[in-house]
Amino acid sequence: MKLREQWNTRAWPRILLAFAVNAAFLAVMLKAFAPMWETNDDLFISKFFDGQMAHKTAYAPFINICLGWLMKTAYAALGDGFNWYSGAQYLLLYLGFTAITWTLLRRYRIGPALVMTAVLLFAFGTDCYLSMNFSKPAAVGTVGGMCLMLHALRNHTGKTQKTPLVLGMLLALGGYVWRFEEFGVCALLMACACLAALFEIGKENRGLPLAARLGKYLHYLAPFVLLAVLAVILFAVDLYAWNRPEAGGFRTFNDTRSLFLDFQTPDYAQMPEVYDSVGMDESFVYPDRCPGPVDPAPHTG
Repeated sequence: MKLREQWNTRAWPRILLAFAVNAAFLAVMLKAFAPMWETNDDLFISKFFDGQMAHKTAYAPFINICLGWLMKTAYAALGDGFNWYSGAQYLLLYLGFTAITWTLLRRYRIGPALVMTAVLLFAFGTDCYLSMNFSKPAAVGTVGGMCLMLHALRNHTGKTQKTPLVLGMLLALGGYVWRFEEFGVCALLMACACLAALFEIGKENRGLPLAARLGKYLHYLAPFVLLAVLAVILFAVDLYAWNRPEAGGFRTFNDTRSLFLDFQTPDYAQMPEVYDSVGMDESFVYPDRCPGPVDPAPHTG
């Protein structure tokens, strides 16, 4: 009886259960299976932070520079003995799924909430934890964070809950710095829930004057507007950092990498200056067309 009373009146039982369920699932996945990266992009990104690209730097492709600074600091301060890049990915995935579980436990009875959590974890969590890609923490962090925000603004108390609102915003921004494309797509999908809530607010306050109803709408939308503003600020910081003179070499390297790896490799005749800039002549690009062996000296230094 005491446990049931605490479940109905206290916040900690649901929080503890959400963390425990997701921790157990993650432990089973890592113990029973061998996780791997879905593509070589993440392995490539991590090399910028741990020093395998000649020295530790925050200027890694794909991700926001703010996350790059954080990763560089982690490797510099805490050493290279642990893969902090992968650890950060798993942390964001775990927190994102835990946030979704907690939201379900707050809005539904324990049985249906756990069933929905199980479906979510087996349908999406398995792939996220075992076939890692930096897009997946971005998506899960964004959805988990916005779930917290939605619950904080519309819940059983009838009041805005500040702690889950702030934590949800931070979690969603954590998704943004991993990959802004996934943040944008997931935010648009979660906007459907925002529209449903706005419709309910309109029905509940139909008798109020227009100004009062607009105030209700603005009160609900303000945190999401703030989230969008913070995302724009992070984008501006990233843009500024990559346009600084010290980032010129990294920009050139990333542009060349993109031309070679992100798209089908173009013919040598299309961009000879790019090939020559990285020490690759036509005989190196097309060794099968050469009458004799390729001399490796120009390409190895």
